[in-house]
Amino acid sequence: MEHLPEFKEHDTTIIGWWNDPNDLGVAAFRDRVLEVLNRRDFGMGRDPYYTKHYKILAKYHHYGRQGALEVKTEASGRSCKIEFFQNLVVENRNGGYYDFGKRQKMPYLVGKQYEAARRAIAALIESLGGTLKLDVKLKGYALLKAERDELDAFHRGRMYDRAPELYNATSGAKKRLRDGDIVFFRHFDGRWQRGQTWHHINNMWWVLLPCGTVRNIAAFELFHREDIGELRGRWFSQQRVAKRLGDLKERAVRAERFEQAAVLRDVLARVAPLKVAA
Repeated sequence: MEHLPEFKEHDTTIIGWWNDPNDLGVAAFRDRVLEVLNRRDFGMGRDPYYTKHYKILAKYHHYGRQGALEVKTEASGRSCKIEFFQNLVVENRNGGYYDFGKRQKMPYLVGKQYEAARRAIAALIESLGGTLKLDVKLKGYALLKAERDELDAFHRGRMYDRAPELYNATSGAKKRLRDGDIVFFRHFDGRWQRGQTWHHINNMWWVLLPCGTVRNIAAFELFHREDIGELRGRWFSQQRVAKRLGDLKERAVRAERFEQAAVLRDVLARVAPLKVAA
């Protein structure tokens, strides 16, 4: 079990990567995980799907279940993956295994089952000299700082040692953007939203909203307060209005409502940026 990698949790998946795809430690670690899960009554065995459809791959895939909590493991090449899921609360019609946001969908007791199994696997990793990096959901400035620190580390500490070039820091009003500026931008619903800027990469800027959400927005979509007028109301671009009118016209034609289609055609011909009162 030499050169054990750092394991990371993403949602309800625990995965580790070895440097050497032929490292016998991958299969050895998988076997230890199966032992841990079996002691917790998961009843681990070959994954029935692979046993039926891909027998040659079946030895790499295992499946087990403890009540409503299910788990699949895969150990091949340089990686070992352990993925937990449930099928009580699902969105994907193919089942909970294919859902995004698995942990969030888990009922309370199933979620506690998962956390207990995760602790057992984390203890195994620690006993072998490794660590499990948990998927901690950050918000607000903590999330923004973590994102910047990761990008800065990738660039060996030289990412944010100087201000971005002007062409990457020019607002929609042709003014320079700086870290910490209070800016405004149009939300998806056409309304103004307010936040604080921090440079991301190239002409993209993180905007930290008062609620703690972090948005990634191009510099040319950002404005300072003195560069915009009325904050109330909604505004949609000419392109968005034209697309909406075009869709309505096509729908009217398909329904053989030709008089309505003619009206929409005339409006579409003279469409201009639209301001709708709140």
